[in-house]
Amino acid sequence: MEPMFLEIIFDQHDLAAAGLGRDELEDPLAEAFKESKLGAVTGGGSSSHTAMIEVELVDGSKLADGIALIRRVLIENRAPSTTKIKQLEPELHIFGLAG
Repeated sequence: MEPMFLEIIFDQHDLAAAGLGRDELEDPLAEAFKESKLGAVTGGGSSSHTAMIEVELVDGSKLADGIALIRRVLIENRAPSTTKIKQLEPELHIFGLAG
């Protein structure tokens, strides 16, 4: 049962166009992960061009469940379609919001 780390990356321009800030997506994600016990939001940050939310899955073998949860919560909260979910290890893989 190895943990897995993911980064959710947003374009700041697209967030602003949707009338959103990172916190408006981070808070519902944190709550959903807490309820599901799949993992946790572990951090985040913003720059002038991008915003990011970091997630740790408790069990990397449940990656599909974690991605499904992230997609559901972000879509429900009107995240921009340009949002990317980045798996860093064991190899780089980038997922979009669409399944």
